[in-house]
Amino acid sequence: MAPTRSRLWSQCFGGTLFRIAVVAGFACLPAGGPAFAAAPDSPEVKQAIDKAVALLKTRGPGEPDTSGDGLVAYAILKGGVPATDPVVQTLLVRIEAKFSGGSYTAVRHGWYEAACDIMAFEAADPVKYRQAIGAIAAQIAAAQNDAGGWNYPHERNSARGGDLSVTQYALLGLWAAQRAGVDVRADVWDRAANWLSTSSIAGNGPQNPNGGFQYRPGESYPTTHSMTVAGVGCLYICRQFLYPAAPGGLVRAEPPKPEPPPQETPVQKQKRLGIRWGVLEPLPVETEEKPDEPAPAAQPAPRVRTPLVRIDQSIRAGLNWLDRDFVVGNAPGWPNYYLYGLERMAALANLQQIANRDWYDEGSNHLLRNQRRDGGWDTTQGLESGIISASFGVLFLSQSTRKLLGPRAVLDPVAGGVLKGDRLPEDLSMAEVDEDGKIKQVKLSGPFEVLLAELAKGDAGIAPAQAAIVDTVRDMDREELVGRKDKLVELAGHSDPGVRLTAIWALGRTDDLELAPLLLKGLRDQNVDVNVEAYNALCFLSRKPQGVGLPASPYDGLAADANDVERRQALERWREIALDRWTRWHYSVRPYAERDDLPEKVGSP
Repeated sequence: MAPTRSRLWSQCFGGTLFRIAVVAGFACLPAGGPAFAAAPDSPEVKQAIDKAVALLKTRGPGEPDTSGDGLVAYAILKGGVPATDPVVQTLLVRIEAKFSGGSYTAVRHGWYEAACDIMAFEAADPVKYRQAIGAIAAQIAAAQNDAGGWNYPHERNSARGGDLSVTQYALLGLWAAQRAGVDVRADVWDRAANWLSTSSIAGNGPQNPNGGFQYRPGESYPTTHSMTVAGVGCLYICRQFLYPAAPGGLVRAEPPKPEPPPQETPVQKQKRLGIRWGVLEPLPVETEEKPDEPAPAAQPAPRVRTPLVRIDQSIRAGLNWLDRDFVVGNAPGWPNYYLYGLERMAALANLQQIANRDWYDEGSNHLLRNQRRDGGWDTTQGLESGIISASFGVLFLSQSTRKLLGPRAVLDPVAGGVLKGDRLPEDLSMAEVDEDGKIKQVKLSGPFEVLLAELAKGDAGIAPAQAAIVDTVRDMDREELVGRKDKLVELAGHSDPGVRLTAIWALGRTDDLELAPLLLKGLRDQNVDVNVEAYNALCFLSRKPQGVGLPASPYDGLAADANDVERRQALERWREIALDRWTRWHYSVRPYAERDDLPEKVGSP
């Protein structure tokens, strides 16, 4: 009798058969066939994805066991099927049926299943399903064991410290919840990073002395490729939340901590800046704030206990092991489960090659050569066959994580070249001309107030002012910029969208959280360039270079021939999600005294 999907899921994700297969070192023998350079958008890869998605759409909703519905729905969505598709909707309804009285219960596979259900909800509609996502995420976070990892639900605090495969999916679920606007406590990421970077010899962590990772610590498991990409990928996920401002490259030593600046009293600051009550009356400097009436203190940020250097050393050791023993098609165990982990790790690490080999080219060739006519794959001893294997295959071929991350965010210059000065000035006397008589450069200089006055003129001649303002703001002291914010706030309401987006760009560099409501308002502007600039300004203000999980362009993913209705729908959806997620961020960081005024400042979404 053919194995059921429930058995396949269990066998793929752990348990007795997983341990037997890893210890025995079963290998997948690659089938012969021509090799060619493949890309996610190549006709060959698209055809393979479509075949696998067709299999998932045929088999998924017909399975009586709903434990794998989250993984199947997530793969179908990442394969390019819209969330409105009837099959996707059927799967989502089946996932919702796991709730009773507001409480979620996995059917069979614990945190694997719970995490994949979050991922499906977030990919389909993070706003609609946020309450459900939050409920599942709370259960996953509460299940973290004392060591910092996760086990199967029935063995939460076993002596083994944690199960890396279960931990991998628990963190994937929490990451998806965070993208949906559900806050995950910093200590959850911190404890996970601490366990992941702990040696299996010196402690109860999953990393072996050779740098690779094992399935469970303390049980003599060997280093495997699937667990190594899982460990490194999970550390990258934790790293982006614990150290969002850390450099992209891995650090080799803990950077020196700068001495904190001396605390300046309000009166000292007023005297230094020359602030007065009016034109003639100076501020009475002797009126210091009374010590028995302190202002409400801001809550200190939670202290991260796992040093960045330790996380990066652990990541580097894992990558070094992969460099020494890199495989694609013949990885022991469950190859497609490994390939999805490889894609995820490489996207998070921003790697095009491993061991001087193109991991995606080799992996896609392997999958294309071995794909069955019905769209699925036969892998090691049939233990990963069926829709589980097809789901992982789609997630690898579509480069689902790389698309999720989008292009690496750059804080400067500005949104998509909007402020690069592409338009000609009305006064061509300000322009330099090259040898061919073409406009080479537009020049404008002067005091910042003069530049703002030029900008306020609007129309087609604002490009020189934009370019000069960008250069000036980059070199300007932050407090000096804050001192000019009133004029910038005024310009943010200008009738010309070019003026508005320039003002919003500058306001995002003030580091002044009080301006966040104005930037949120920019997300609702009727001009898409202003929307994008407001989004980027919030990334800069919040020190979240990757933003809140949305693509850089509202039209990302649309076909080149998309009609006006499709573009409008994509833009409105992008605006809705961006405003919702950034509003929730602002609500969590705004000062205590402003706790009840958000609707008044921003307006109803």
